[in-house]
Amino acid sequence: MAIKSITPRIIAIICLVSFCLLVYGFFFVAKSSPIQNEQWVGCGNFDEISVGNYNQDILALRIRDTTSHKFILSGDLEISKGSYLTNFSNASDVLLELKPLQNDASFFLGLPNLIKVPLPKKEDVGNQVRIRIVIPDYELFAHGRPENFPLDTYRIGFAASILVSGKESQSYSPFKLDAAVVNVSMSNAFNPRKAINQGQFFINPNKATVDDLEKEYSNDQCAIIIDRPLWYKCMVLCLVITLFLPAIHILYKKDSSPGVDLIAAILGVTTVRSYLLGTSVDWNFYPIDVVLALSVVLVVVISLWKLGSSPVGSA
Repeated sequence: MAIKSITPRIIAIICLVSFCLLVYGFFFVAKSSPIQNEQWVGCGNFDEISVGNYNQDILALRIRDTTSHKFILSGDLEISKGSYLTNFSNASDVLLELKPLQNDASFFLGLPNLIKVPLPKKEDVGNQVRIRIVIPDYELFAHGRPENFPLDTYRIGFAASILVSGKESQSYSPFKLDAAVVNVSMSNAFNPRKAINQGQFFINPNKATVDDLEKEYSNDQCAIIIDRPLWYKCMVLCLVITLFLPAIHILYKKDSSPGVDLIAAILGVTTVRSYLLGTSVDWNFYPIDVVLALSVVLVVVISLWKLGSSPVGSA
């Protein structure tokens, strides 16, 4: 009986603590600047960029999140007028090459991703001293398991370069850049971190040698680890706990209405699921869906169990 009387209070305390952590993380941490609250990280040789130097050739990439586990690459290629006339005015194709970084010692590297970069028209260049070429949006491959939500972690690693092919050549030649940078800016639902060496980026570091783990990444390599902040995990925990309130109410109250509690549980699961993960795409089923379904099943099971234990004809 002591356990039965103290259990609701323990659940209430857990819910209250998780809510307090949620409030602190969102209002006091997430409201600060993106750099301070670790929503932004950068890769590349930022120190080489000289403001006002129109003779520099700079590749500036950006990574942002769109849905619960999709990450989009975009950016700009800014080149000088001289570089455009020498390398790009007569080019047939320009590609952005993304060479993947190894994140597991047991697997080989995949093939590079090639993104076609549109060339500006000669009449649009005119007398510009600096030409900006917009790189189209591209969905990056993020190594991770979305079904582990909200404990999901993703790894994105690549080395970016520009390849140029002339009209009279069938091969691509690398274009030398003065600076290549990557700005990773996430929403407050994600927490990006930059990996300094392979030991931080590898999924299973125990399978790699010590020399491989201590190998640091160069400026042209970008290794990013993305996970959920603590306040977001607390929000999910708090919402999941509230979904079990109808089941707890039926368990402890004799005069409860199972029909009303069942409707409340179903509506609560539908709302919370849509709020956290959005609408179901391709019928993806996550382990957290089992927990959400359990909150509804418990209402049914407890109601039927109490109904079967009640004397026939009793109110």
